[in-house]
Amino acid sequence: MTEAKPFQKATTKAVLKALRRANGSRRFLVADEVGLGKTVVAQGVVRELMTEKLNRSEGPLVVFYVCSSLAIAAQNRRKLLEVIPEAERDAAVCPVDRLTLVGTRDRPPHPSLNLYTLTPATSIPLREGRSRKGQQSERALIFALVKYLYPKLMKVFRQDDFRQKSNPAREDLVWRGWVHYYKDVVRKNASLRREFHEALRREFNVGEGQWLISAVEKLDRDRLEFIGRMRSALAAANLNRLKPDLVIFDEFQRFQDLLQEQEDPPHSRVLRLLRGEQVEDPPGLLLLSATPYKPYARRWEEADGSEHRKELLDLVKFLYGGGANAAAKRKSSEQSFRAMETELRLGRLSSPAFSKRRR
Repeated sequence: MTEAKPFQKATTKAVLKALRRANGSRRFLVADEVGLGKTVVAQGVVRELMTEKLNRSEGPLVVFYVCSSLAIAAQNRRKLLEVIPEAERDAAVCPVDRLTLVGTRDRPPHPSLNLYTLTPATSIPLREGRSRKGQQSERALIFALVKYLYPKLMKVFRQDDFRQKSNPAREDLVWRGWVHYYKDVVRKNASLRREFHEALRREFNVGEGQWLISAVEKLDRDRLEFIGRMRSALAAANLNRLKPDLVIFDEFQRFQDLLQEQEDPPHSRVLRLLRGEQVEDPPGLLLLSATPYKPYARRWEEADGSEHRKELLDLVKFLYGGGANAAAKRKSSEQSFRAMETELRLGRLSSPAFSKRRR
């Protein structure tokens, strides 16, 4: 394992302090330049949290590593796995890279670490601007679950609504193979069935004594929305089951929308769970990026100079956990920036107003 340099050790210590703070947001940003070892810091955080959990005899540390591509994820996964002996690393990794499908496999058998590598594109079904239908394997699993749990729904939705193809299902050997496989999985996995059922009730806001089927049937005119909501429920079910201890967003500037406040609850349910919102025991959230916000704007882009600060100020609010306290921190930071900018333009770097805002 790479020996951490003193500044990396100090950063790791600061991250751990923030993640351990009982009344804090449990969110931390490491924004070192490229090549200064952000992954080494993440590695140190994983090692310390893993050791703590083992000492409490609470089982393996569950880590979700999220980045923009599976190729980058595979590269940095090897670095994170250096915290355990080489011969044990394969046993710590989940081979499935889609949040909707991890419930079809047993958890990694390693006693100290369970590592899941994901991307926003594959794990957040209703992410804005992305396809809602997912992969054929996901839709085959949903078809198998719906047919087993809610056979009456098959009078409303046809097999082709899940398959999303025009040719006859009997000619689609790949689809038939996936369905045959997942029918067996669903039949044997009572936990998967139970979690999916509960997640669907939450997805469609169905209370006790209400009929789930009636709520789902309303989507019969929008089949893609139906598939998207089903995928969302399945992903949420797996998040609730796995309960990650630590979520790492690497190079998150490539998916800034994951940090934005979401106004549509159904479409943001998985994202809010991943960020630890509305969760009784939220995971630690570690953000890694060399360029976490737009540093400046050209004069013709933003005349008053405020736009280039917006991403930074929104990030401050996110790191403080959202809510009234975070909004107050954002406002205070914005006031400080404006005051310091005024003093800087006037050349008064030693003024009391400038010194006060620096603190």
